[in-house]
Amino acid sequence: MGRFVLTVSAMAVSAVALTGAAQAEGELDILHWWTSGGELEGIKLLRENVEAQGIQWVDAASAGGAGSNARTVFRSRISAGDPPAVMQALGTEVNEWAEEGVLGDLSAVAAEEGWLDVIPGPLQEFVNIDGKVVSVPAVWSQINWVYGNKELFDTHGVTPPTSWAELEAAAETFRAAGVLPIAHGGQPWQDTAVLDGILVSMDDPEFYRKIAVEQDEDALRSDQMKEVLRRMRWFSEQLDEASPGREWTDAQAMVKNGEAAMVFMGDWGKSWQMTSGGVPDEDFICFATPGSNDMFVFLADFFFFPQLDDDADSGAQVAFAKAVMDPQFQAEFNLLKGGLPVRTDARAIALTAARRIPWHGWAGRSSGMALCRR
Repeated sequence: MGRFVLTVSAMAVSAVALTGAAQAEGELDILHWWTSGGELEGIKLLRENVEAQGIQWVDAASAGGAGSNARTVFRSRISAGDPPAVMQALGTEVNEWAEEGVLGDLSAVAAEEGWLDVIPGPLQEFVNIDGKVVSVPAVWSQINWVYGNKELFDTHGVTPPTSWAELEAAAETFRAAGVLPIAHGGQPWQDTAVLDGILVSMDDPEFYRKIAVEQDEDALRSDQMKEVLRRMRWFSEQLDEASPGREWTDAQAMVKNGEAAMVFMGDWGKSWQMTSGGVPDEDFICFATPGSNDMFVFLADFFFFPQLDDDADSGAQVAFAKAVMDPQFQAEFNLLKGGLPVRTDARAIALTAARRIPWHGWAGRSSGMALCRR
């Protein structure tokens, strides 16, 4: 099993005083930013499961910016005393909102259903805070993938690179042939994801931790960091002038349409390619950031639930949390989304569910070959 570095950027969903049995009634307005590709298909599946319980789903999607727009809306609504019933969030925002005292206590339902027995240990830091279960994870996703247009790779005799030197050589081959080497959306969150991938390409977990977690001054001044910055500069030189501000889905489309050879993106890029009609290993290929040698960086997504005055709606929040943690949902949702289930007992279910989702796949590498499906 490959090494991995976990950076929980998470979709936080927390709750206040959400104990007791779920009610098959109530209304939930749900603030999220999953509006593209497999993410949207996953939200549709969750909505079907929630509405089947008699709960009214009021969609409050706010697309763009890896959730920056949704977070602005959330803070505004909290300040106005009108919080959404369910919020998607990122990273340590779970901890931050727990400190603010706006998250509920899901401990009773978590104990009843044994959630802490099946949620992987690295995720529990953002689930079980100060002895209370305050959020439910939805998915964890690998960041450091690269997607390539298979026809362009085949036409120009380029094989998926496994080292940074091979990546630079591949880009030079494409540029010499008049092909844009890399499509990119120049937004802060996308730039950060590329930096994560380049840090991982140094193939040194301790170095990654010192930079990304500890911000160690010696590591920041090291020769390794100078190489990271050189690679970032090289990356920027492979892009087109229209890159700044581009949405990640538009960068994916450039690779799909043959306008660019490669795009760096998390595993949700794979589900976008497939929901857009691409066939893994026929239309597009996947490979980990060259040089990473099976060292992975993961994001974890959670949901949290602000406290509500209406008992029925509070009960609906519990029902929503249970729907997210349902093993069958976890299996099918993550096949759609392109990530990994947050339950350790969901893999066998996922293999069965895969037979009902014809375009499912996953990004991986085996015996040196770039693969996009099991």
